[in-house]
Amino acid sequence: DQWKIWLDRETGLITQMEFTVRPSGQFVVGVYYVKEYQTVDGFTVPKIAQARFSADDEAPVHTYDFYKISFQKDDHREEILP
Repeated sequence: DQWKIWLDRETGLITQMEFTVRPSGQFVVGVYYVKEYQTVDGFTVPKIAQARFSADDEAPVHTYDFYKISFQKDDHREEILP
C-alpha cells in the first residue's frame, strides 16, 4: 500500500490523504479529506472526513462523522519508549 499525505502549512493538520491498495495485483485508489477537526482530551482529531474515489470527484462515496471519541490507557502493553 502507498499513502500520500497533504498537511496544512499553517496548522500542520492533515487535509487530504491519497492511498493506493494493491489487493491481488489490482490497484484501488481513493482519497480522504478531513473536513473538520475537534479536540478530545487535548488531542486534535478528525470530526468529519469524506472518502472519494479520486480527487476529481465532487460527491463523496462515504462521509465519516466521528462523534464519540475517547482515549484509554493500555495497561497490558509494554512501554517501548522511556
